[in-house]
Amino acid sequence: MLFSIIAFFGFLGWYFERHKNSNHFRISYKGIWDGLWWAAVIITTVGYGDKSPITRQGKIIALTLMFGGLLFISGLTASIASSLTVDRLSASSGSFAKFKDQSVGTIKTLALQNF
Repeated sequence: MLFSIIAFFGFLGWYFERHKNSNHFRISYKGIWDGLWWAAVIITTVGYGDKSPITRQGKIIALTLMFGGLLFISGLTASIASSLTVDRLSASSGSFAKFKDQSVGTIKTLALQNF
């Protein structure tokens, strides 16, 4: 899924930038790699700054990727963290089910001593 997002936005970035920003996005098919690199840097929030869009369409694609990527990556991180937490709690020996059939006792009164 992540690679698909990078490929889609990388291609769009290259497509809109290749003629007016050929220093950053080569015109030939090799420029697609420039677009992929740019999209990967944007979505991971590394932000090297070695490639940046100058056209209106390129900037719109970049903003969409920045905010969408932030939401996607944070959602992915939250999903992984939740999954690991649930797995750990399920495997924990201190779960309530373990003590369900155990006999327990309480102290009826507790005499406090003056110190």
